[in-house]
Amino acid sequence: MSQLAIVVPAPVRAVLSRFGDVGRVRPTVGGYSNTTFFTTIDGDPVVVKANSDVRKRADLRRETEFLRFLAFTDLPVPALRGYGADDDDEWTVLVVGAIDAESGMTLIQRSDVDELELCARQLGRVFSVVHDTTLSPFDVPADLDIDLSARWAADRPLDLVANVAFAHPALKTGLSLVHGDAGFHNTLWDEGQLVGLIDWEFAGYGNPLADAAWIWWSLTFRRAPDGVWDSFVDGYRSERLAMLGWSPDAVLALVRAQMFSLLARTREGSGAQKEWRRRLDALGQLHVPELS
Repeated sequence: MSQLAIVVPAPVRAVLSRFGDVGRVRPTVGGYSNTTFFTTIDGDPVVVKANSDVRKRADLRRETEFLRFLAFTDLPVPALRGYGADDDDEWTVLVVGAIDAESGMTLIQRSDVDELELCARQLGRVFSVVHDTTLSPFDVPADLDIDLSARWAADRPLDLVANVAFAHPALKTGLSLVHGDAGFHNTLWDEGQLVGLIDWEFAGYGNPLADAAWIWWSLTFRRAPDGVWDSFVDGYRSERLAMLGWSPDAVLALVRAQMFSLLARTREGSGAQKEWRRRLDALGQLHVPELS
């Protein structure tokens, strides 16, 4: 029996066979919320993301639509290679071109401060371009929700309905393209150059401050040196963050809303649910930096 038959669910394997000859399967770094793996299609290296959960299938469709639009920009995004569902419509499969590069998480773990600061400055410049990218919402299928604040609010758990984060003005402003899960964990690098901005499953339109706030939180959570965040601000431009309304109140509201959205996707009593609740509890103890 081949490794493909062992590792990949049969419906996913059936969808992949429509795109060409499938090669050996290898694990990826990250990608735990989907069935994610490296393989080849007709000899070309690809990454496959698949899921049978209703909400995650919608996420993969969202990513597919945004990748189609982003293909016409200069942003470093993966090439869309295939998208489809199995015959019983139980699995959604997304195939993108693999980028031979180093994960941003590896940079964080290496803890080379000079390297991280240079990369963070570049990340800031790239996200400035992301937030200036114009994609017509009229080109998006009507049943694909692109309003980030509405999607976050819809995802919140029932026991968190009254939380004020979803009423905060910062969630209700802006029509910029927003990545939705911004940070080093969704980047790929080649000799200090950002060559891949990946995982657009949570993309939408809204306040670009949401991406900056999530990058700040992810750097803080991973205990990156202060200079790394300062370098991101240099690249993005502090005056632009100020114009977007950077403040401790707004930043914490945006981070909290995204945490609630992720928490809503966890199973009751699961380790993931406990971890996101722990992170929520710790959020109020964090110091949001002022802009210099």
